[in-house]
Amino acid sequence: MTNNIIHIEDPIRVLAKSYYWQAVYHRCKDLPGNIELFENNKDFTNIQLRFLQYLEQISGMYQDLAMGEKLLCDQSINDELRANAYLIYRGKHREDKQVNNVNSNQSGDRLVGIPRKKVN
Repeated sequence: MTNNIIHIEDPIRVLAKSYYWQAVYHRCKDLPGNIELFENNKDFTNIQLRFLQYLEQISGMYQDLAMGEKLLCDQSINDELRANAYLIYRGKHREDKQVNNVNSNQSGDRLVGIPRKKVN
């Protein structure tokens, strides 16, 4: 018996990936108040929030691609599994970077002679 698994990508994510909605999203960010994605400006529905989340995630991936991110290509953005893996990697990488920045700032205070209060 063969196991046929049919995977259907979230239609909201498919919309958010389209060049049209990416362009509208960037215009909304560039020209606040002039272009609106939705008729309502507050009290967004869960679907609207998910759409905005996908727009932001995919926009960030395109920006990373433009900046020369080696782990990313157009196929990765269009493949849901690869896109999810990249987003997880990017989130973890940013968390690690923040921890390293906090640690370097703490040691940097001592180098410039700023007294630190000891916490008991």
